[in-house]
Amino acid sequence: MKTGNLIRLIKDYAIRFLIGDSLSWGLVLGSLDADTVDSGDRNLPKEKKTSFETHTRAWIKSIVWRLFGIVILGVISWSITHSWKEMSLITILFHSIRIVLYYLHERIWERIHWGRIKHPLSVLPVRKALDPEDLEIVRNQLQKLGYLD
Repeated sequence: MKTGNLIRLIKDYAIRFLIGDSLSWGLVLGSLDADTVDSGDRNLPKEKKTSFETHTRAWIKSIVWRLFGIVILGVISWSITHSWKEMSLITILFHSIRIVLYYLHERIWERIHWGRIKHPLSVLPVRKALDPEDLEIVRNQLQKLGYLD
């Protein structure tokens, strides 16, 4: 591999890591293997996308994440300004904007299928939640086939 290609590859992974790309995080932390990552599913049929995360959950996640950032930025801005008023203004304004941007970022990434590991049964169209009786039938059939213990 040429040096220029290696530098470009490192920059690409660094940028993905810094912007929070879940695939890059998985590769860096070792929870994903580069060889097992799905690269686009071009040959699979289109299926209806179902989200497993509600808007409320995404808002709560963004608020909790920002609380960590509020404390850190508050300490930094107070140590620079030594003014509680300026520290509060900087911190509140910055994090209010960041909460909204994080929420929008999460919703956009929810629509991007690249880098996700798909459930083997995700190609089955399901129109409604299973009744307990139906769920038990499915569970028994999967046990018979050896998919469940």
